[in-house]
Amino acid sequence: MFLPFFAACYAPCTSCSAAARRLLDRAAGTCKTIPLLCKAVAAPASMGQYREFAFWTGLHACFIRRIFYGGCALSPGRQAYGADCWYMELLSQTVQGYVANSSLIRRMFEAGIELKKKYGPENVYDFSLGNPDLPAPREVVDGLKAFAEKAHEPFAFGYTPNAGAPWAREALAKWLSKDQGVELAANDVLISVGAASALNALLKAIINPGEEVLTFAPYFVEYGFYVANHGGTLATVPSKRDTFAPDVEALEKAMSEKTRAVFINSPHNPTGAVYTLEELR
Repeated sequence: MFLPFFAACYAPCTSCSAAARRLLDRAAGTCKTIPLLCKAVAAPASMGQYREFAFWTGLHACFIRRIFYGGCALSPGRQAYGADCWYMELLSQTVQGYVANSSLIRRMFEAGIELKKKYGPENVYDFSLGNPDLPAPREVVDGLKAFAEKAHEPFAFGYTPNAGAPWAREALAKWLSKDQGVELAANDVLISVGAASALNALLKAIINPGEEVLTFAPYFVEYGFYVANHGGTLATVPSKRDTFAPDVEALEKAMSEKTRAVFINSPHNPTGAVYTLEELR
């Protein structure tokens, strides 16, 4: 049995040499690789070369239980990364790729916030994110106020059913039936926390690895990540020149046995085009 080590969980390991700690600090600065360079936190002598190791990320101490064969050199440089030293990647290769190609639009949005502080909001025009600036309808404001009055009651913030609150699904089904001209019941409607959540849940349910989802370009860049999250590939179809209307003929040509779904986005992000009823039919 391994000895308890929980008392050390929130303090840096002090058993490393000064050289090893400097190496850990440099490694932590990359936010990618965490070498396991600390000495065993606890291990009975009878365990021999089996050890329980800790690692230090530079942000906080994280201790994990590993079975380790052989010694790990604590000297700096290449020797510390040698064959005898086990190390782990903090981020998966997929996420590392996402970070390297992070959204330029998001970075522009954050830069806009800083520019507004510097030059004043009236002097900075932000065309990055489609950030809604319309006030909420009076009904939403009144509903939030009514909820706030009951927020102190037990289970006011308790879980709802996975598909959404039944009363909300029923009300939404009635509204959609009238707005879309189709008859929907509460069981035909699911409620999610935003479109991203809904799309990821949908894709998780229908996409098989290697299948495709089609959408018209230009398109909301996050679609590619949503599809890739579930092993699929996003393929694009050009919109009509000048109007950004959907090119149905091009869509039909792009379809194949791998096509699993088509994203139809209207009003369109990012062009702002609104598809007509004839185009949608």
